[in-house]
Amino acid sequence: MSGGLRVAGLGVWAGAFQVLHGIDLEVPAGGALAMVGPNGAGKSLLLRGIMGLAPARGAVTVDGQDLSGAPVRRRLLAGLALCPGERALFPEMSVGESLRMGAYLRRDGEVDADLEHVRARVPRLAERWRTAAGRLSGGEQRMLAVASALMARPAFLLLDEPSAGLSPEPMRLLAQLIRDGPLGRRPGLLVAEQNLEFATSLCESVAVLRRGRICGRHAAAEVRRDAEVRHRVRQLM
Repeated sequence: MSGGLRVAGLGVWAGAFQVLHGIDLEVPAGGALAMVGPNGAGKSLLLRGIMGLAPARGAVTVDGQDLSGAPVRRRLLAGLALCPGERALFPEMSVGESLRMGAYLRRDGEVDADLEHVRARVPRLAERWRTAAGRLSGGEQRMLAVASALMARPAFLLLDEPSAGLSPEPMRLLAQLIRDGPLGRRPGLLVAEQNLEFATSLCESVAVLRRGRICGRHAAAEVRRDAEVRHRVRQLM
């Protein structure tokens, strides 16, 4: 495909050790792919490699623009954004300041309008607008981190373990926020996730990462409806 996010033959290193080998994946504009697998499989490292935050070799393109070897800033400007699993917020910043920080590269004059849209669409954040991010609950912090990443208006959002540590209700609210986008425009999604139910509720397709390679791909609807397929995926996780 010429558009969308495309990764081809990607190898990613952790220090001197190559963890990921020959990763190929595609996410169309507005599409959503979940990357599942056991702990230590390299899911988070894959997102960091695509974002230019870990040593990597291979092709990364966004809407036909070759980003292989490009610095992080160029990848941000090309439309990539990463919401990491940990340390995604400055704890002393307020909710409003954190959201504005997410839009720091934008020059389109619509940041204030998007902030008001977030206030209207995410009441839990609006109620805590002046509260320091470090004083929010775990679920509220995850919603704020995702909303801040969405404030960049990325073409593709890389999400690292968004459901980790959340109880069912915050998880449901977070899934709704990600699916709809607080700004009413969902980007393409590449989601590293350990929770298979959450992954298949959020994404159209699922790839399994194991021992540094993708070893299976399925439509999310197939995983949800077919107990045998679901069991096979769980066995690989």
